[in-house]
Parts: sequence; C-alpha cells; structure tokens
Amino acid sequence: GDALVGNIPTEIVAGTLAARGVETGIEPWALLSAVEATKEIRRQYAQ
Repeated sequence: GDALVGNIPTEIVAGTLAARGVETGIEPWALLSAVEATKEIRRQYAQ
C-alpha cells in the first residue's frame, strides 16, 4: 500500500544527502531560489 508514501521537501532531501557526502548536482542557491519562488506563488494564489 501507500501508507508510508508522502512528500518530503526537496531542500530537506538535498541537504541530508549533501551532509552524507552525496553529490546531487543541485546547486543550493538555485534550490533556495526555487523554494522562495514557490512560497511567493503560494502566497499569491492559495486560498
């Protein structure tokens, strides 16, 4: 089943992997920019 399936924020996954020495190819500044843009979109359009 899907009982244990859920959303984990990409920034958490990327940070955890980086802390363990895994090279993800994700630039932290680019991820932060995307997260901030998402927050702004949510602020404008969420009901």
